[in-house]
Amino acid sequence: ERCRRDPAGFVAECEQSYTNVIESVAERICENRCERMILLLNGPSSSGKTTTARRIRDAIARRGVESHAISMDDYYLSRNTYDVPKDENGRNDLESPLCMDLPMLSNHLAALSKGETIEVPTYDFMRHIRTGETHEVRLEKGQIAVIEGIHALNDVLMAKVREYSMGVYMADG
Repeated sequence: ERCRRDPAGFVAECEQSYTNVIESVAERICENRCERMILLLNGPSSSGKTTTARRIRDAIARRGVESHAISMDDYYLSRNTYDVPKDENGRNDLESPLCMDLPMLSNHLAALSKGETIEVPTYDFMRHIRTGETHEVRLEKGQIAVIEGIHALNDVLMAKVREYSMGVYMADG
């Protein structure tokens, strides 16, 4: 009803509510950044993880905190290196955690929490392969790594970094 009566006002109210949540999360991240330097942003496909990760990074930057973005998408395995799991209907399940190199990402997050440098892979979705290109990431004291992906709160990842991380779940809708 509100959307029909006042669409612009409704959109503005929703945007303000979203901004308030982002600012609240950013404040908490900044307060705990020395103990919990890894933010794991999780949620289903199309739930706004990438947009939210960018907005959180902007919000913590306004507070003088530097961050590094890591997309779990870059940890997908090249399609020709494994058998794609099937869903309950026999179709390829490309969102299965078995399509990703979660052990590598887990090791990378553990290394980041210790101040070590990691080499983040690059995945090409058009060709369904890891390109071989990488980029270095290292967390200096007080910096945050923002990791977003559909399996960000997976136990395989959390096992090594639980005490160094914060988790945020994005609901869809």
